[in-house]
Amino acid sequence: MDKKAVQLAGVKNIICLNKGNTILSIGKGSNIYAWNLNSNLMEHWKSKNIENYTMCAVGDQQLAVVGKARIEIWSVNGDLIDSITLPKYRGKINCIAWNPVSQQMYLGLNQIKGSGLYQYIGSTWKQIEGFPFQVVKIAFSPNGHQIAVGTNSNRLYYGAINNAQKAPETFTFSSFSHDGKDECNDLAFSPDGKKLAIATKGSKAIIFDLTKKTEALILSDVYEQGMFKVLFLLMANRFIVAAVMDGYMFIKFQLFMEPINFEMCLE
Repeated sequence: MDKKAVQLAGVKNIICLNKGNTILSIGKGSNIYAWNLNSNLMEHWKSKNIENYTMCAVGDQQLAVVGKARIEIWSVNGDLIDSITLPKYRGKINCIAWNPVSQQMYLGLNQIKGSGLYQYIGSTWKQIEGFPFQVVKIAFSPNGHQIAVGTNSNRLYYGAINNAQKAPETFTFSSFSHDGKDECNDLAFSPDGKKLAIATKGSKAIIFDLTKKTEALILSDVYEQGMFKVLFLLMANRFIVAAVMDGYMFIKFQLFMEPINFEMCLE
């Protein structure tokens, strides 16, 4: 198992781009960094508009960052490409997500009341009913036909998207609880869409087999504090566990052979 640790300027969030070959981090002072898997810095730029440190991948070469009144779309080279006006909402933005097939943006909020899940259709935001008012994480499978929604409890929503190539999208959902009572911190689908990884604020990493509806705890209490992330590399079948603590980004790589052995743990 490889271990990498990179010291950053107050890093607050990290995502994967370029089919898992690029890691994007965002930190204090509105600094955005692009790293390769050897921890070499490739690009560095700033955004004057950043409101919080929420971001997501938009395809292989772009990222979206939440700004003061809009979502900014940046290239991995630091070029501002586009922006989406944010809705007039009451609550805190927890997450954004991009469906790679329908090319639509989604928004998760700490809503005062009603569903906290929104979908951007055309030039308007549509509230998707049937969800808790606190949506903390949204993830799509690589083919765009599956969605997972994490909440501020141990309840996880998972479902298939119907008519994924058309707008508006319709959803068929089921929900189930993950191991423990921890709030969801991050979600990631495997490249084949058959497995779902979840990281909790209690420093657990869990893998779900969505075809068998079974789960396995692969990491527990690895990091006592800081932000805990799970990422999948889309080209290689490697599962990444990452944490951000005290200005450092810690990344652990684990190679999962197919089929996944659920008794295998990181050492």
